[in-house]
Amino acid sequence: MKMNVGIGDAETLAWQLAAVLRGEADDALLDQYTAERRPVGAEVIAISSGNYGARYGIDDELLLGTHLGATPPLTGDPYTPSGAVGRRLPHAALTGDPAAESTLDLVRHRWLVLIERPDPAWDAAAAELGSGDVPVVAVTSGARHEAQPGYLAARAGLAPGEGLLVRPDAHIAAHFAAHFAARFAARFAPPRTSP
Repeated sequence: MKMNVGIGDAETLAWQLAAVLRGEADDALLDQYTAERRPVGAEVIAISSGNYGARYGIDDELLLGTHLGATPPLTGDPYTPSGAVGRRLPHAALTGDPAAESTLDLVRHRWLVLIERPDPAWDAAAAELGSGDVPVVAVTSGARHEAQPGYLAARAGLAPGEGLLVRPDAHIAAHFAAHFAARFAARFAPPRTSP
């Protein structure tokens, strides 16, 4: 819509300038340009803003409803918590760390593996990854980040031993079984340096 307004503005200015330069109209014609074009631009901005608010307002306020999959969203409530690849990481309230009150706070614009409970395979992966770029974070009783037991598993479909690889934009990149933990760690571990 805005491009159409710009084209209309240029077209109006062009014919008015041409008329004045050819002597077909007085310079006062150019004074009408703003009075004629400003209301058109204001109306288009109002319509665009209304359309944007109607489409994205509630989703942006709640940070929900975003789905990056190939299927179009269905009518009705667009948000259903899921651990499916391409979906936004489900929210789960956390306790234990004031800097992370939600699973979404854990992402902090970085890659992350999220598991619900400690698991030997993921513990080994976390040790291999060390302080690298992709931390493994357990959200469980007694952990630094504690969620209601079973809550994230139910919302994200996490079975015991499974982990979610979460992108920096809080969308799920992969849903791993525990037997992938070692391969994942080998791929993303920081390079080792020789002493």
